[in-house]
Amino acid sequence: MPKNTKNPLLTGWITSPTKSPVIVPDDVDHGTDWVNLRVDLDPSSIDLSSPIWTVNHNGKVPDPEVVYDCCYAKIPFGETTVETKIYIDSMRLYMRFNPSTALYGKSKSILPADALQPLVGKLLDECYEHFSPAFDHLDEQGTISRDPTWADKVWISRLDCARNLYISDPFRFKKAIEAATPRNKKTKYVYESGVDGWGVVNKTKTVGQERVYDKDVELSLHDADEILAETQGTCFRFETQLQSDRLDKFNLRRLSDVTSESVWKAIEERWNDCRWNVTFAEPGTTAKAIQHLSPGDKTGLLGYLGKHQLGFADEITESAHRKYGAIAKKLGLIPGLPLEAMGAATQVADIFAGRVVDLKP
Repeated sequence: MPKNTKNPLLTGWITSPTKSPVIVPDDVDHGTDWVNLRVDLDPSSIDLSSPIWTVNHNGKVPDPEVVYDCCYAKIPFGETTVETKIYIDSMRLYMRFNPSTALYGKSKSILPADALQPLVGKLLDECYEHFSPAFDHLDEQGTISRDPTWADKVWISRLDCARNLYISDPFRFKKAIEAATPRNKKTKYVYESGVDGWGVVNKTKTVGQERVYDKDVELSLHDADEILAETQGTCFRFETQLQSDRLDKFNLRRLSDVTSESVWKAIEERWNDCRWNVTFAEPGTTAKAIQHLSPGDKTGLLGYLGKHQLGFADEITESAHRKYGAIAKKLGLIPGLPLEAMGAATQVADIFAGRVVDLKP
């Protein structure tokens, strides 16, 4: 998405200058996806008798004889729908939507992080007929003004940060991602959808999850109006869903905190924590990969790999599994594959580049 976009939802968007040492890729294939927001409302601005309000997510019409704790509405915005919920006592509004879909529809395009604040501002503008936030003010002449620090008063409970990767050898990439073990033993599962849909998820109970999946297949399954043939390779999407403590860790609790630098820092760190910066070997170069090991470690590692290949893995001791499994993983050698099919790592899935690149010598 060019930065001089004429999309009316982003009128006035200007990329903020870099304010930190975080280096951000200069392409447009990274940014923000799903977001959950909280805004305090002006109680006088809401007409709860309006037909847009229901008493559950399924559209149940309120009973005029009943006092409800909260009301719901689904508000069209751009190419998507914003799910809203108001708690009556506190006059707090919760909004959930996908800003990338709002702007681009169902596509590979990702909303730039610096564009999220003006997009939410546009959303609030379009909601004036239903409600207005407490940081907007109406003067005696009927002119509405917005507090200059309004974005400090919009709170985030979930933010998805995303990055596209273009992979020329999708089969090899998927197998390497599936074999990667995330740090801290998160719940991990591989899923398939439709004919060729694929993804891997690393999930926690409370602070969010990460997933990488075949975006091209997902778009084809949804009949998206998008050209799927990529000269760069198959498009895979990495998404990190930040909640709770992770929002605090990356300083992303408020809308004003969302910048290209803070979002990219989260993307890069969560990718590496999943250990999806997988390496790829040059077949037939196992000797080159292990040449720096001591003679004893060479013998031990070759025995470890050989037993795996021949089906004797149950004979490997726990201590040997720990030692030689770690060495094999570090060198990019995969237990179970023939020695002649493995070798020295020559490439790596690079999240910054958004593709597989050659390792530096």
